[in-house]
Amino acid sequence: MRHTLQRLWHPFPWLLAGLWFLLSTLFLVDLIASGQLPVDFGSYLRAVEAIQRGESPYFTIEQSRAIWQSYHQIEHEFLNGTVSNPAEMLDDNFGPYVYPPTLALLIAQLHIHAFIFVLLLLGAVYGFGWFWVRSTTTNGWWVLLIVGSWDVLSSFLGANVEIGLLGLTLAAAWLLWQQRGLWAAPLIALVVLIKPFYALFFVSLGLLALLSHPSGRFSIFRTLSIAALGVLLLIGIEVYRWGPELQIETLHYLRNIVDYQWFGLPLAEQTPMSIWNRTALQGLLNAGISVEFAQLGALALWGLFLAITIWRAWRIQLTFHVVFALAFMLFYWGRPVGWGLIYLEVVIATVLWPILVGWQRGALLAGLLALMASHWLALIWSVQGGWLRLLTLQSADFPWETWLVVPLCWGLLVLLLPKLSYQAYTQTSVETLNTNTSVERTQAVS
Repeated sequence: MRHTLQRLWHPFPWLLAGLWFLLSTLFLVDLIASGQLPVDFGSYLRAVEAIQRGESPYFTIEQSRAIWQSYHQIEHEFLNGTVSNPAEMLDDNFGPYVYPPTLALLIAQLHIHAFIFVLLLLGAVYGFGWFWVRSTTTNGWWVLLIVGSWDVLSSFLGANVEIGLLGLTLAAAWLLWQQRGLWAAPLIALVVLIKPFYALFFVSLGLLALLSHPSGRFSIFRTLSIAALGVLLLIGIEVYRWGPELQIETLHYLRNIVDYQWFGLPLAEQTPMSIWNRTALQGLLNAGISVEFAQLGALALWGLFLAITIWRAWRIQLTFHVVFALAFMLFYWGRPVGWGLIYLEVVIATVLWPILVGWQRGALLAGLLALMASHWLALIWSVQGGWLRLLTLQSADFPWETWLVVPLCWGLLVLLLPKLSYQAYTQTSVETLNTNTSVERTQAVS
């Protein structure tokens, strides 16, 4: 009887996750049907329409800055009580298009309207959650760390391409680990063509794979070389496909990308973007460091964390999930823009849980749940009119989440690397699985 109930209970978290995101999807569909586009997709569509008119998908530097300043003005008026519902103003005030033209071209040429885009993102969320949780643990309840994440939900409700890119990144990383370089190349090329700084993830993953892959360095080096050549070839073909005008416009945008962002505004006018953006670059800017030195400092910090990771991982065979988690944390640390820590909780929890015991597990789970709760609390207080932070409790003056969360998660992984080695990790996982199986058999007999 108990065994039967347990089998019926097993799919419950997946059904709950499906119901949660189904309701979120229906909400978005209703929103789109009423003529209101999700805020991020709205900026993509505006770039699509500009390209179709033969115009540049990019605003001028002055126009881009004016949009960022309008967000700051909305925040200022909201805090002063002159605006009661800033969400209405933000929803209609789409941000500037900040990507290479590939994303806009794909949306235009494949006729991807808002409904299809939302369904693609829904598939990406389901795909990431299903693959990651099913491949790291036998306990499906970990998927609730995705369900309960305001970072994931807010990205989904905004129809932000980030969720799709993270799904493609996981798929590409898995293909590389399985030594399917040719299959991984198109996925990597697509991700990097949309957000070039995702290259930080694949550089970290490649270096760690060379050190840690069970099949040996030569075999994985060949895979990485094939993938790299394929990526470069595909990127070259895509850039050629843009045509001369888009190439010139994109080159101008990339050369002056800092000026197009809020980074070029006076520090006092960078909020709320400087609050939402939880990256080392933004943290250095908030400390009063100039843009030029902040960029160098952020790159140096990423390089330092990568070097320490390589030093700790030297001659240790690691599983795919550990290598992915390390590269994932390094990516979140090194990227210049990141308004959410999407999937951080589920990645860290499922990787570290098997090697922790007793109070350690309790402390890890409590910390991750507290982080998730803080994001929901930021939303609640924003709705109540306390501030316009929306995504995080940190402030521009004290960006504690920027300097604490990702470095701490990375530090735990690096510190526990010997226990996360391929031999130790798989042995622990097998012992845990055997224990769970024994308990299930005992319950079935009883």
